[in-house]
Amino acid sequence: SGDNRIAGNHIHDTPYTGIVCSGRILYDRNGVQECSGTIDWSDLEDQCGKGYVYNIWWYSGLMDWWTREPLLHSRENLIEYNHIHDVMQVMGDGDGIYISGGGGGNVVRFNVVGPCPSPTMAEGIRCDDDQHHTIIHGNLIYAIGGHATGVTLKGVNRVTNNIFGIPLTRPLRGILSLETGPLNGTVVKNNIFLTSLPDQNAISEMRIHGTGRKARLADTDSDNNIYYCLADPESSCERLEKIQSFGTDLHSHVVDPGFVDAPGGNYTLRPDSPALALGFKPLPLDTMMSARERAGSGR
Repeated sequence: SGDNRIAGNHIHDTPYTGIVCSGRILYDRNGVQECSGTIDWSDLEDQCGKGYVYNIWWYSGLMDWWTREPLLHSRENLIEYNHIHDVMQVMGDGDGIYISGGGGGNVVRFNVVGPCPSPTMAEGIRCDDDQHHTIIHGNLIYAIGGHATGVTLKGVNRVTNNIFGIPLTRPLRGILSLETGPLNGTVVKNNIFLTSLPDQNAISEMRIHGTGRKARLADTDSDNNIYYCLADPESSCERLEKIQSFGTDLHSHVVDPGFVDAPGGNYTLRPDSPALALGFKPLPLDTMMSARERAGSGR
């Protein structure tokens, strides 16, 4: 549904995803496919036009989504200050926070996702099929296992001022996985991407559905990010140079962000942190962690 605030929850040791925010619909007039049996076709045609025919989302893109957007559920939700860890212990293809096929205005901010060591873990936060205009801001995503992806994007969304901490394993794709394009209008700014080994790729680009143009960081408004590999900073320099060769991230940096003890799980930034000097806004980690503290040990 919409206009909900999901806040201050300690979610852990679950068989599947921590929080699901979804309203995905397949517009099948035979009423067979997902959610199509309850569609009011007269309402749909009033909004989208007489005889409206849905072209699958990975081809129709943002413009068709805008046409349908007033009818979509799961909109204008605020998901904040939740601590999610040890999810996805049984099932597969799930995440810490999952947003898919909803309307606009969903905000995911100041959540902690991790540690999530399950081998079936996919992403910390995923904007999945037919999902646009979501804000992902100020989250700490770290110690992710399985696919070891921090955030996946398949649409036009905003990813700002997040800490992508050290993954538990080599990401199957990237810590930020761009999976369906074009992503023109997407914002990726003021994030920290921290890795422990050079084979942990910060950014991946692909087209996971259909054929045609892949999702590209160069199509987004990406800048002022920090990329740093603890074991091999030079590898981060090489990757940033490649990114910049496409005309994006021109003001991004390779620098140790200055965490107190990232390998030990402490992502507090030291007072002399270069990240703070470069404009990263410190996260309210004490408040973000407080849901777990209120619940006791969390086990």
